[in-house]
Amino acid sequence: MQVTQIPIDCNLQETTHHVTEGIPLAIYRTYLERNVLGYVGWHWHNELQYCLVTGGEIDFRVEDNYLRLKTGEGFFLNSRVLHMARPTIPQTSNSYICLNFSPKILVSSVGAELSQRLVHPFISASASKYFSIKTDNSSSNQLLKNIEAIEEIQKEKKIGNEIKLISLVLEIWHQTLPFLKTSSKNDRNDRAFAVSQQIITFLEANITESISLKEISLAVNLSREECCRLFKEALGITISSYILKKRMDLAAQMLLSSNRTVEGVGRSCGFNSTSYFIKNFKNTFGQTPLSFLKQYRGR
Repeated sequence: MQVTQIPIDCNLQETTHHVTEGIPLAIYRTYLERNVLGYVGWHWHNELQYCLVTGGEIDFRVEDNYLRLKTGEGFFLNSRVLHMARPTIPQTSNSYICLNFSPKILVSSVGAELSQRLVHPFISASASKYFSIKTDNSSSNQLLKNIEAIEEIQKEKKIGNEIKLISLVLEIWHQTLPFLKTSSKNDRNDRAFAVSQQIITFLEANITESISLKEISLAVNLSREECCRLFKEALGITISSYILKKRMDLAAQMLLSSNRTVEGVGRSCGFNSTSYFIKNFKNTFGQTPLSFLKQYRGR
């Protein structure tokens, strides 16, 4: 399966229905150059995810951390972790495989008792949000090969492939465990995550307006300090960084779908200074708004 645009709701949750042969799993390829904006924006999902770069060089951002991966390298991403992907060099061909599966596969396969030791302590630990998978040792290489193997099995459409898929998922998880840190309790703050979703809902409704921390704190009935702390704790980025990224996405969409001037788009996205808008646009997309528009109209 090929994916050129990932559906994301107002809370940044990916809404793709990940099911293959009745199993809560999906594997697909993403081609960044075919995406409308040339990159995959901020999003999260409840599934565990493994990515393998199959072409080019890609910069993945996981919360406030950066991973630059080349062809043949990959990474693991835990449940409910904010991330995005963009090409290292804009306007080049880049692709990667995504394997997403629900932790329910692991729980139903090993049973409730073993899950308490081999699943839950790892997916609930804040220290195990992600790790890169390089090609510098045999265990990492085998993990990456198993991701590709799942893609091949999915293409076969043979009777009994469900058993193969589940078996490989369990093997991948077994290969993953040595890279993860565990926790005796759930130290990923569910309250912080819930508050961050409330803040995002408010920001999405007012993204084109001038937004102050005071307004945000009033909207969620918390102090400004608590809003900032919980948002950063849950999503790994600051509120101001989130606002800037969303405004850049909106600006790109406006440029492509309307006849507004660069100045008009900047104002509509909450920027009072055109030069500041252009500077941030270039930092985000690697080119000015006019160059961006010329490139996509020429496709």
